[in-house]
Amino acid sequence: MKKLLFCCTILITAFFEVSLLGYFTIFNVKPDLLLILVVMAGASFDLRTSIGLAFLAGLCRDIAGVGSFGLYTFLFSIWGFLVHRLSRQASFDNPLVFVAGVYLVNFLQNIILRLSLMHSSDSIRLGIFLRLLFIQSFYTAAVSFFVLIAIERIRRYRSQRKI
Repeated sequence: MKKLLFCCTILITAFFEVSLLGYFTIFNVKPDLLLILVVMAGASFDLRTSIGLAFLAGLCRDIAGVGSFGLYTFLFSIWGFLVHRLSRQASFDNPLVFVAGVYLVNFLQNIILRLSLMHSSDSIRLGIFLRLLFIQSFYTAAVSFFVLIAIERIRRYRSQRKI
């Protein structure tokens, strides 16, 4: 049941990123909500499930995107695997650890994506790249903190209703 709910959350988030998230841009940068879900899946589920959910999130991003198809599917699957392995060594229960993990994964993903774009004609200047790199990573990490707060409030509300 939890896996099915998370799959539905990924699909709804993918639709939200394509349609409405454009209204929440800062310096023409949007937070990466699907990446937050990938980190959350890697920290919450077993290895096979976390890689499967990360694959689904990457597939949704690739279908909705215009870049080279399969890049996000591959990267999200790798992040799901690495976060799962890291979560076995360190606890992601602390919100600050989770936010730092989201920041680090987003930072590394943006570097990998920009390096893969160097071979195409879509290269950007270094100053702009660094500014966007730090802003998007920080923005995604900040949003992940508020996502955790919302999830915690929903959990508390559900536990109060059961009593």
